[in-house]
Amino acid sequence: MPLPEDEDSAASSPACSNTSAPLASHDGEHEHEHEHEPHLDNNTSDTIKDYTSKAGTPSPWAVFDAWGAGEGIVDPLSPAEEALLSPEMVRIPTDDDASDEWAALPNETDILQSYDKLLKRKSSVHFGYPYNLMYNHEELYEFMKYSINNLGDPFITSNYGVHSRQFECSVIEFFAKLWKMEEGEYWGYVTTCGTEGNLH
Repeated sequence: MPLPEDEDSAASSPACSNTSAPLASHDGEHEHEHEHEPHLDNNTSDTIKDYTSKAGTPSPWAVFDAWGAGEGIVDPLSPAEEALLSPEMVRIPTDDDASDEWAALPNETDILQSYDKLLKRKSSVHFGYPYNLMYNHEELYEFMKYSINNLGDPFITSNYGVHSRQFECSVIEFFAKLWKMEEGEYWGYVTTCGTEGNLH
């Protein structure tokens, strides 16, 4: 959703322009091929106000609160970077594709770098849906190499050993104490999202 404009303090920036620009293909040819396609960054206003400079505590989902985005507003993707994320460029080739079609596709590193920049950009101007972007989970990076799965009832021993059930049960106990529940009189599990939690 577009951010509100502030005529007094916000200035239009060429780097934040929403004007349509032709997208270049990976090999530099057919530069007008994607000219009329919707851009990945077309929901950001040309003028963006810093809502964290006001008095008081900034909203946990306000502009500049995104830890992953770094400091300030990140510039939009260039047309060439946007082209790397087009359906044609991110499609998964099959054995039926001709070898020259395979060769025309960009490598995964370039695609992921453009995607990372897109996420930084979107996070740096994020405002609206109420979730907290102000977190730093670098301590958990080490555990991303494991296939951790708390399948089933967290209070029943599983035959799958790569789990974090001890932490899941600790979270359930924490909330049970907040609600002054007696030990042994509660049950639960950590849901995958708030929406699933609301269903219960």
